[in-house]
Amino acid sequence: MIARHSRAVLFGCVIGILGIVASMLSLVDEYDQSIGLDLLFSMRGPRPAPPEVVIITLDRASALRLDIPRDPMKWPRALHARLVDILSRQGIKVISFDLMFDESRSQRDDRMLAEAIERSGNVILSGTIVSEHILLQAKGRSPGGSVMVETMISPVEQLASAAVATASFPLPRIPKRLDQCWSFKMGNVPTLPVVAMQVYAMDLYDEMIWALARINPALVDHLPRNRQSFFTDGKAQNTVRALRELFKENPSLRTNVLDEMSQLPQISGDARKARTLRALLDMYAEGESHFINYYGPPGSIARVPYYKILETGGEGLDLKGKAVFVGVAEDLRSEQVGGFYTVFSSPDAEDLCSVELAATVFGNLLEGRSINMMAPMAQLAFVFFWGLAIGILCRVMTLLRSGLLIALMSLLYIGLVIHLFRSGEMWLPVFVPVVLQAPLAFVAASVWRYREVRKEREDVRKAMGYYLPDDVIDHMVENIAAFKDKSDMVHGTVLFADAEKYSTLAEGMSPAELKSFMNSYYEVVFTPVKRHGGRVLDVVGDAMLAIWYGEIPDAGVRVKPCQAALEIAEAVAQFNDGSDNHKLPVRIGIHSGHVSIGTVGAIDHYEYRAVGDCVNTASRLEGLNKYLKTRIVVSDDVLAGTDEYLARPLGKFVLAGKVNAVSVHELLCRRERADGEQLALCLAFSRALEAYRSRDWNEAIGLFEDVLRLRPDDGPARFYQMICREFIVKPPPEGWEGSVTLSGK
Repeated sequence: MIARHSRAVLFGCVIGILGIVASMLSLVDEYDQSIGLDLLFSMRGPRPAPPEVVIITLDRASALRLDIPRDPMKWPRALHARLVDILSRQGIKVISFDLMFDESRSQRDDRMLAEAIERSGNVILSGTIVSEHILLQAKGRSPGGSVMVETMISPVEQLASAAVATASFPLPRIPKRLDQCWSFKMGNVPTLPVVAMQVYAMDLYDEMIWALARINPALVDHLPRNRQSFFTDGKAQNTVRALRELFKENPSLRTNVLDEMSQLPQISGDARKARTLRALLDMYAEGESHFINYYGPPGSIARVPYYKILETGGEGLDLKGKAVFVGVAEDLRSEQVGGFYTVFSSPDAEDLCSVELAATVFGNLLEGRSINMMAPMAQLAFVFFWGLAIGILCRVMTLLRSGLLIALMSLLYIGLVIHLFRSGEMWLPVFVPVVLQAPLAFVAASVWRYREVRKEREDVRKAMGYYLPDDVIDHMVENIAAFKDKSDMVHGTVLFADAEKYSTLAEGMSPAELKSFMNSYYEVVFTPVKRHGGRVLDVVGDAMLAIWYGEIPDAGVRVKPCQAALEIAEAVAQFNDGSDNHKLPVRIGIHSGHVSIGTVGAIDHYEYRAVGDCVNTASRLEGLNKYLKTRIVVSDDVLAGTDEYLARPLGKFVLAGKVNAVSVHELLCRRERADGEQLALCLAFSRALEAYRSRDWNEAIGLFEDVLRLRPDDGPARFYQMICREFIVKPPPEGWEGSVTLSGK
């Protein structure tokens, strides 16, 4: 039991370690990201975007309504100036342009837009980053590598100097789903949504500087001291970058600043400000990139057409205190416009445009609801212990129960993952635990269990092979229910072998010694049987029953037992010669006929054996050896139709318990190996036996005496001499045909 549990724990550890290794592979991470986020967003569905975010769209309708070119890059910048003035009057907190103004168009229009941006004081313009790989090559030498140089392309100086900040929003241009984005590029360079978030939260800036100064006055040495200087001392992105460096270098600074600022009445009494403060501090304290928490398909964030702002002057639109992103929301054949494939993309819907992506990321920052992941070490620990648990379950439980339980655990886990994602944007791994580890544990445990069962069956089959023939085992495995009723009627030859003096031997040996000695003896006896295709069906004490059979009478099933018997006798003689103290001479009887082979028994105990008169006769023939002092006695049915062996006819015998007489022979050797003495013995015995049958008792006694002169210890000759002397005194009845009746075995 301990070993089994140890193997189960070891198996679980392997599944856990494989999960850790898989989690560290980039390909598996991509699958986890793809499958996991697809599942989570599809189960969660769209959710409302924050009302503080609005997109002003440059679209076809506006181009037609305002009678301007369809290409947004060619729209008069004077219109953008009007847009900025209108939005400023509406009390917009921050205006972010997702448009490139990197070339001058009209001096008048550029001046008008610059003046409007400067009057607003909260406009962020978009720049773009161009990456270029430069080979490192010395003169006369091959390239030794390369470096990537990133260049920021800013708006024209007139516009850039008027804006509160210029920032880029770098996004990958690859045919792949967009799940992540940068908050800070290359460590501390803020992206457009981050700068927009800081400008949006400017009403908290003075309190933040105050809190930093209370914690450590040195922290504010290189920061604008108030909101006014924030806009006048330089570009806002420089201040944002400096703040990022402070929070990155001091991990505890977020908590300290939050504690200080939360004590201020203007913050503790304003839920909106408190929420914005936490979001702002989280933005500075968290990582460089994050997963985008999409609100839904394109159009999930409130949109207002460009022309509507110009025509209404913003009247009737609730824009006060909001963050506005201005950009192209549909394909107007501009080089800058292009959709991005997201979790909500579909073949029949447009992809998300870059301006809505920027607005989405800003909304995530504002709400503090970006997708959260487990810490890397915590995730690896979870994957390991999940694999350990399901691995142990698969090993200690049956396959059906473990499969059902693991399926239930996986469903419950997926339900937990979905719940955590819906309630707190917490993303737990799905692909590795559910798609990889759970099926792997079940399949591996199934294979292991199959190999164990197969090994056990092979061991059982091997063990049963010591007692049953292979084809019988096959039948039993195929239909165990019908095995107890199995019985085949065959034509076979039964060889029955018994050892002399077994009882005396058993009395003089301990059980352990007797077992060891008999195992060696049976190895000698069984070998010739196996060599010549026989089957050992029964072993009792010192006796063995073997059989050769076929579906139809065949000389082969009679010839092979004879050869086996001769080899048994020879092998046992050699075995006895090699044993100093213990001798077991063997006696063999062989008979052919119909035999029923099958299971014999009742209730809960069955044995596989041969049953029939043929078996009984072979046993009686083996016993006849005791009377005749012979070693191998075979019936006439065994030798019928074959002339391969030299056998001495011994006459007819009515064996114990039998009615009909059986003609028997003593099997001597293969005919080609017979010597002159054996041939003379057979001839002399045949003459004496003929005189016996003719009732010429004295003549028979004399002829049997001639046999004894050839072989002084010949048992059959002495046996018949004794019978003849008895018949002189008391002759057999009329009708006697020369048979000898035996009353005992």
